[in-house]
Amino acid sequence: MNRKERFRDIFLRGTIWSAIFKGTNLGFSFLISIVLARLAGPTEYGIYIYALSICGILGIPAVFGFGGLLVREISSYQSQMKWQLMRGLIIFTNTFSVAFSMVIALFAITVVWFWEDKWTLQEAITLSIALVLLPLNTIKQIWGATLIGLQRILLSQLFSGVIQNFIFLFLVAIIYIFSLKKIDAPIAMEMQLMAAFFSVMMMWFFLNKSYPKSVKSSTAIFETQRWIKNTTPFLLINGMQILYMQTDILMIGMFKEMNDVGLYHVATRGAMIVTLVYMAVNIPLAPTIARLFSQGELAKLQRIITLVTRATVLATLPLVLILLFFGSTLIVFIFGDKFLGAWDAFAILVSAQFIYLLMGPRETLLSMTAYANYTVIGLTITTFLNILLNYFLIPIWGITGAATATAISGIVGNIFLVYWAIGLSKINPTIFTTLKNIR
Repeated sequence: MNRKERFRDIFLRGTIWSAIFKGTNLGFSFLISIVLARLAGPTEYGIYIYALSICGILGIPAVFGFGGLLVREISSYQSQMKWQLMRGLIIFTNTFSVAFSMVIALFAITVVWFWEDKWTLQEAITLSIALVLLPLNTIKQIWGATLIGLQRILLSQLFSGVIQNFIFLFLVAIIYIFSLKKIDAPIAMEMQLMAAFFSVMMMWFFLNKSYPKSVKSSTAIFETQRWIKNTTPFLLINGMQILYMQTDILMIGMFKEMNDVGLYHVATRGAMIVTLVYMAVNIPLAPTIARLFSQGELAKLQRIITLVTRATVLATLPLVLILLFFGSTLIVFIFGDKFLGAWDAFAILVSAQFIYLLMGPRETLLSMTAYANYTVIGLTITTFLNILLNYFLIPIWGITGAATATAISGIVGNIFLVYWAIGLSKINPTIFTTLKNIR
């Protein structure tokens, strides 16, 4: 087997296993949505989702963009055998993120109960539990990025989602079966907290096993100033991504009822199925882009990206057609009659996700090359356009307006990213590259 065939075999196996874990995690997440939606109902489910969304927003400064930095720097340090710098980076990011996330969580809990008249008791309790979850979610993201940088991609996926979701479902089943107690928002959040704790403990064990021996025996060297400077693009990218994903939920909660939050989340959760293949392929593709671009192998990189994009679109198209033609029936069958109101938003979001797939790995291409700042600009445009459109459309059309805002802002922002990716990296990430350009 020559070098080219060996690379193709490794990439294919990595993609297949990544798809399996992504599919499993997405399946568990979808099952959690079904279970909680049916057991708790739209309103309690909406409270639970709204609290998680606020926790997600507060996770932006807590993680501080270290996720992307860890993937890039650890991969680089390992290839150059700079074990002392790798150890220093790991110690610094772990210490900073955990401490900062605890400060943020304590402050936010204080704010919640200081202005307790702004919330119902159910909302305040659920949100407080979610804020206790913040440090665990933060360290999970940091350790997950560390595992990816160490080329332990499957372990990262396993403990970043699959294990926690499995434990959560198990705990919910225990509560429901043996106590026959109604699953409301605070109980669901308590189960999420317990699941996160057990998942983080197991992740810690396997992460320690994954560190190279040279890292464990080396003396840490810190380049704190450079790391913080280089983390800025990743902080902004991660922040804008989370803001973009959570804006709808937060603004629906502001303008409408928690019942609408529950309906909309069912629509977004269902639409995420469309991204399964894309997400699975994107994880092993990211370090490949960084390596080939740094080596100047642009023709090879163009060929890989184009073939991957086309395969992703072809694999996803049948699923999109099924969801668009039979989506309303599936929503009623899976979630119940109370969630039929999610159909219009669901159809809009599914269509938007498929349009995004046609544009290829534009964010990853910019982020893994020398042009991460343009990803920040694109996401900033997308996020603020999304906020603006949500502000006007949610009061008029409710969750359909939120889905429309997300679709329009996402398409506009991704067009900018594709334009910059082609112009700066000389790589066309879309499905529309001609065969002549990829030979």
